[in-house]
Amino acid sequence: MPPPPPPTGPPPRAQPVYVFDLDDVLMPTDALFAHPRVRTILQSLRGDDSQTHLAYQQFIARDPLLTYRLNALRGDRYLLTNGSRMHALASTHALGVYPYLHDVVHAQSGYGLKPQSGPYHRIEALVRARHAGHVPLDQPVALPPIVFFDDRLENLVYPKQRGWTTVWIPPAAEHAAMMGSDGSRRVPPYVDYSFPNVYVVLEYFLMVQGQYGH
Repeated sequence: MPPPPPPTGPPPRAQPVYVFDLDDVLMPTDALFAHPRVRTILQSLRGDDSQTHLAYQQFIARDPLLTYRLNALRGDRYLLTNGSRMHALASTHALGVYPYLHDVVHAQSGYGLKPQSGPYHRIEALVRARHAGHVPLDQPVALPPIVFFDDRLENLVYPKQRGWTTVWIPPAAEHAAMMGSDGSRRVPPYVDYSFPNVYVVLEYFLMVQGQYGH
C-alpha cells in the first residue's frame, strides 16, 4: 500500500506565547495600593515571605474570570514585571493565576528592568528553551509568536522591534484620550492592539486563537 499523500496547504502556525505585565494589567495595582487599609497592611510587614503572602490575600481577591480566561489560552504564559519577586509571587498566588504561568521574570531576576532590553531577551531565552532546547545556541531558530501585554507605552517599543505583537492596556484616562471624534483609536505605530482591560484582551485572543495550530 502506498504511503498517504503529504498534507496540502501551509503548515499550522505555532501557538503564540503570551507575556503579561502584572501591575495595572492583571490587577489594578495603583488604585489598590492607594487604599488606606492596604497601605496600613503593607507598612506592618517585616519582610517575612509567609506574612507577605497572607497580607496580599487580605486585599487581593481571587479572580475566577481572569483565571479561567488565562488558563483557556492554548499557548504558554509568562509574567514579565518590574515588581519585586515577592510582589510578583504574592500577587499572582492571591489572584489565583500563579499555577497557569510557565515562568516569572521580575526585578530580582538579574536582567534589568523594562524598557531595558535584558528582560525581553530573558523571555526569548525561556521560550527558546521550551520550544527549541535541542537546537544549539549558536544556531538561529524560529520562535513561536510572542504577544506582550503592558500598560506603559515605553515598555512596548523594544519588543515591537524584536517582532513581538504588542498590546497596550492603558490607564482609563489615556484610553479615553486616544479615542478620535470618529470613534477611531489613535495609537503609536509600535502598538498592534489596544484594549481597555485584561478581560476584554483575553476575550479577544480566545476568540481568534483558532487561527493557530491545534
